[in-house]
Amino acid sequence: MAPQWRRWFFAPTDEEMGKKDDDRKPSSRSTWVPTSRLTPRRSVARRLVPLLAIIAIFYLCMDWIRPQPSVPKEYNPIFPKYDGSSASSGNRPWANLYPPARSPPKSPPNQEKGRSRSGQPPARKFNGDFTLVPLARSLREISITGGNHKYNRNVLFVSSSAKSAAALLPLACEMARERRSYVHYAIMNRSEKPLRELLRLNGVDESCGILFHDARPDRAAESADLRVKMASERAFFYLETYIHPQAVIVDGTDTEEATFLEALHAYFEKSEQSIIELHHNGAQRLGWLAKLDSASLSAWSKVNFEIVIHAPMKGSGSLIRLLKSLSDADLTPFPTPRLTLELPHEIEEATSAFLEGFLWPTRRGSATSTPQMLSLRRRLPLHRMDEQKSVERFLESTWPKAPEFSHVLVLSTQAELSRHFAHYLKYALLEYRYSAAARRQRWDERLVGISLDFPSTYLNASDPFALPNLASDSKLSSQDETPFLWQAPSSNAMLILGDKWAELHNFVAYSQEALQTSPKPSPLLSEKLVSKAFPAWVERLLQLSRLRGYFTLYPSAETASALAVIHEDLAQLPEEYSADKDAAGLDAQKTQAQRRKEPALVVSHSALDALRTLPDGGVLPPFGELPLLGWEGERRSLEELDDEAKGYASDFRRDVGRCTGKDVERVRADTSAKDLFCWVK
Repeated sequence: MAPQWRRWFFAPTDEEMGKKDDDRKPSSRSTWVPTSRLTPRRSVARRLVPLLAIIAIFYLCMDWIRPQPSVPKEYNPIFPKYDGSSASSGNRPWANLYPPARSPPKSPPNQEKGRSRSGQPPARKFNGDFTLVPLARSLREISITGGNHKYNRNVLFVSSSAKSAAALLPLACEMARERRSYVHYAIMNRSEKPLRELLRLNGVDESCGILFHDARPDRAAESADLRVKMASERAFFYLETYIHPQAVIVDGTDTEEATFLEALHAYFEKSEQSIIELHHNGAQRLGWLAKLDSASLSAWSKVNFEIVIHAPMKGSGSLIRLLKSLSDADLTPFPTPRLTLELPHEIEEATSAFLEGFLWPTRRGSATSTPQMLSLRRRLPLHRMDEQKSVERFLESTWPKAPEFSHVLVLSTQAELSRHFAHYLKYALLEYRYSAAARRQRWDERLVGISLDFPSTYLNASDPFALPNLASDSKLSSQDETPFLWQAPSSNAMLILGDKWAELHNFVAYSQEALQTSPKPSPLLSEKLVSKAFPAWVERLLQLSRLRGYFTLYPSAETASALAVIHEDLAQLPEEYSADKDAAGLDAQKTQAQRRKEPALVVSHSALDALRTLPDGGVLPPFGELPLLGWEGERRSLEELDDEAKGYASDFRRDVGRCTGKDVERVRADTSAKDLFCWVK
């Protein structure tokens, strides 16, 4: 900048701030200052250079101290895209996710590689560091499956031995073809063969639709057991971190390598994931697993049930037959349930003799000791129970530990169960109670239980039951193949959901309190819509179902025939009604049983028999396609039943719950039934 312009640019312009004229005159003592040779542009550049250097050093330091990602750097190479034709992939999200051929790891010259020179397998002694580079490659390519979220649609199969892979791969392929979940499969064996070759030997190609992961460490064939176990645990860590599988399915037989199973249990011991171990012929016996979605499978390890049987005062043969059928049952899908047997005060000699040698659960194979889970409860009073005491004793017989996952199977001594009834029970329970579709549409909140038998009569116990004509509904199968939803519960063989059992418990407690404290009890507390041929608790559960709009799921007649036999010719009146001269319906029930056109039922001995009776190759129809029946057995729409439930609940709150004003239409807040009783705080 020229001197004259510089003087003008920096000259003061404000009169008050400006200096006097004589102040600006040069002093006689002024010193000479040399003019800088650097132009302003060079001065700026001179300042910027060290500033940029400081920024660069700071960035390098931050990069050095920055936390490393979950997968080490050597596990994060730049990945090539998986080969696969996008033209033929359509909407298949896995079309380009098939892993490339696995390149054999390079070994130093002084180390063994593959087999030894003699052709024998290498000694499993190598215990050095390991890498999981192929696993990192496949994990990088699955972001579309939502594995970074805790809740997703991912299911993981894992195997180590060749025999286990041969057993699991067909089931995994079938599940992938159902298109309800993203199906991942991790290989953790010691073979050095490329992954494509291993899959080819098992008849698996890209059409299977599985997302494969090569989780083998380098030099797997010569690795010591400790190295393999550590590599497996590290692989499980990465699989859980990047996939978050809702369920992990493995082969639980002796054909799987013990080291692998130890690593599996060690890692997932405190995990929330469901571990599904398939035992002898599990992939074939539990083939219905392929029909379930990831949300259903995530509840596999949590779901359990207890069995409650109320023995009659007479009829040892019926009770013994039922207990024998339970002993022969395959309960593999569930943890062993606790069995509670409610006995009258007077026990028949045949019953006492049988119970002395009865073990539950039944000792199988070479097991020397099995924890006993049988509870016998003998009633103290000598006199017969009345209706109220019968309901109380029924509800006090058990309590679900975790109502969301613990359920109660109520069995009548008229029932004789199929050996594989538990397979259908868990299949239907997982699909209709825990699937994503059921929860998204809130059908799970309406389901009160699952029946194992097809009703023979309506609730009056005199008119034979018949499904309404379904010919006009194109979505439904034939009349004999159609399951349905009915507001009326079953007393023969029914699984009552744990949360509904807890709600029924509270509902009955509050109702009895209202009955005892009200000066003029409402007729709603004493109405009798159910025949006395059924236990008294059926009336209370029916009333709760009408108030809430609940349903019981019934199988089709064909499916029911493969689940249980109901010996109605041996039916007895419930104890609370046995001395009632007005009790009616039992003879009609017997007559109806004799007039049934179906041939004599034979208890099924195949887990597939019940599934074969389902439409579309064993698929459970969605809720929206099931017929809805009101408590009287007529077909209704969901809107009609909702309106009826709303009106009935308002009347109940007003007459029984002592509600007034806006409280008559109060909104249900929880599952305690308190909203129906305004006097309950």
